[in-house]
Amino acid sequence: MNPKCAYKLKLDCFNDLREDLNNINNRLNSGESIPYVKNPKYKNYSGAYFVSNDALLNCNYNTIIKLNKVFNNSLLNVTRIHNLYPGETYPWHRDGREGLNGLYGEEWGEPTYRVISAGISILLSDFNDDITEYGITTGLQRDNQQFINNNHEKYEIKYNNEDDIKMIDSISVPDTHAVLSYIGLHHKVVTTKQVPRVIAIIPFWPNIQFEEVVDYCRSNNILIERE
Repeated sequence: MNPKCAYKLKLDCFNDLREDLNNINNRLNSGESIPYVKNPKYKNYSGAYFVSNDALLNCNYNTIIKLNKVFNNSLLNVTRIHNLYPGETYPWHRDGREGLNGLYGEEWGEPTYRVISAGISILLSDFNDDITEYGITTGLQRDNQQFINNNHEKYEIKYNNEDDIKMIDSISVPDTHAVLSYIGLHHKVVTTKQVPRVIAIIPFWPNIQFEEVVDYCRSNNILIERE
């Protein structure tokens, strides 16, 4: 039986957090410049913002603090907001961040790109049946995902071949619950309607594994089990 790669969560702060993130996303989309926000440029779509906690707090959007307390301050200091418009794609990828150059990566021939295992997804747009699919590589291929940093603003990712990945799970992220997502596994978004899809992802620290977060959520009675 294939493992589950995503779970809905019962979070008391969900509605307030969703409102905060929608507010800052709308302000950014209107062209407002907000400190501590980056606007990375992706090859397949354009509307991405990396919003630090400082940016949220400076705008008096404080619910992120409540969320971090729920998870024992184990979240990274960033919320990634993605505006996916009709005709744009979000193919197979794994979430991560660039490591420190020279921190045994170069010396030992290992990539400095660090995969992030778990994240919390919050759908900011209305529910539209879009499906997030999760997959595994079929032949233990080296990950050819590349992270190219140009003044911390331009990111380009080379994705694995579609035929190299086998789907093992899928979920439609609702607009009523946050979703714990295995973002360290290959995943992609399959759009079903010609309307914008706006989603926020709040990642956990890279050393924290998805399975550990599942166990934590289950122990604290905030995980909604799947059949």
